[in-house]
Amino acid sequence: MEQHGLTSVSPAIEAPIGTGLAGELHGTIVRLQELELGRLRVSSPTTGLGGENKGFLGRTDIDGVIGNAVFEGSRLIVDYARRRVIIEPRVAAGPLCDYDMSGLRLVARGPGLRRVMVDYVVPKSPSADVGIKAGDELLLIDGRGVAGADLSDLRKILRMEGAMRHFTLRRDADTIRVALRLRRLL
Repeated sequence: MEQHGLTSVSPAIEAPIGTGLAGELHGTIVRLQELELGRLRVSSPTTGLGGENKGFLGRTDIDGVIGNAVFEGSRLIVDYARRRVIIEPRVAAGPLCDYDMSGLRLVARGPGLRRVMVDYVVPKSPSADVGIKAGDELLLIDGRGVAGADLSDLRKILRMEGAMRHFTLRRDADTIRVALRLRRLL
């Protein structure tokens, strides 16, 4: 981060950026001007900048880790035999590499990974504003059940700026219903 002048990128969200073998990985989520990888250029990508000083993200022999959002909609081919990666650019137009606009980090848990749980809530986000908390179980979005849903699909519907989303959640023995308007956090 220091070598590339990324320590003062703003706005930024301090949050868990993933989970690794050693547990939760902490960092800063920011929007960069552009990412250039060979002939691939991605405008305004969001990315997590590692804040760890131990484990995989604490290494000094790599400059960073590119998340899957950069390649969303593209075809990514890893050719291990020839030690190369082939990226076939996406064909569909539309927003690329955007960050969640609800302020939620969702994870799948339980038998068969069928339960969708709130793992983290970004402070001052739409979800925090309506009282959603880590540990809440997401049951419905806009009246549709989410049990066993593909987390990628759920994340896509939480990246539609200005959309009103109605959630039904379970907190302990209580059912909670909230409505929130999605907005860009970065």
